[in-house]
Amino acid sequence: LTWVTVSAAENYAMLRREPGGANRPVCIGNPKTLEFEQCRTSLLPGLLKTLRENRKQPLPLRLFELGDVVLLDEERAETGARNVRRLAAVYCAGAAGFEVV
Repeated sequence: LTWVTVSAAENYAMLRREPGGANRPVCIGNPKTLEFEQCRTSLLPGLLKTLRENRKQPLPLRLFELGDVVLLDEERAETGARNVRRLAAVYCAGAAGFEVV
C-alpha cells in the first residue's frame, strides 16, 4: 500500500533529484509526521520502498503501480494543484532485460 503523501527526503534527496520546475511539490501545511509532509511527484519512491522491504524474497520481483501524483497547477484557482494518473513498473532479477518487460 502506498500513499500520495511522502517525506521531502523520499521525494527528492533519496532519488538525488532537485525540487523545482515541473517537480515542485505540494506541501502539506500541518503534517502529522515528517513522512507526510509533501504530496508525491513520482511513483518511483513507493516502488523502491516496496523493493527494499521485499529484498529477501526470491527473485524475480515484479512490481507495478497505477496511481496519482499531485502537481502544482496555477490555472486551478480553487486548489492550485491537479492529480495526474501515472503508471510505473519494476522488474528485478539476476539477469533482467527489457525483453521481459
